[in-house]
This record gives sequence, C-alpha cells and structure tokens, in this order.
Amino acid sequence: MKKTIIAIIILAIAGVLFWAFKSETNIPATETINTPIIQNQAIGDEITTINEEIESIDVGNTDKEFDDVNKDLQGL
Repeated sequence: MKKTIIAIIILAIAGVLFWAFKSETNIPATETINTPIIQNQAIGDEITTINEEIESIDVGNTDKEFDDVNKDLQGL
C-alpha cells in the first residue's frame, strides 16, 4: 500500500509539471520586437531583378513546336 501511494504521488507531480510546462509554452509572447523596416526596398530590387531575368528567357518559336500537337488534335 505504501508503494501505491508513492506511485500515485509521483504520477500526480509528473502530471502537474507536464501541465504547467505545456500551458507555459502556449502563452503568447507579449514583448514586441522593434526591427527597422528596410525590407521593402530590398524586395522591390529583387522583384525588378526577377522580372528582368524572366524577360530575358528565350522560349523560341512555340508555334513550330506545337504544330505536331495541333495536327494530332485535328485528326481526332
């Protein structure tokens, strides 16, 4: 009987500690982080660079590549 009581007490303490730890991690952060907003200019420069790279891609003559597909579709 003494071992049973000790086991129940240990399990109760473990349960309380687990519950306290779990509820502590779910508390939302209340402090604010002040970071300078410099990202907008960097993002704008990145977008410009990406657009220039996209426009520089040569896809060739797609009409010539799809002629066989169009002939097959017309044959259906």
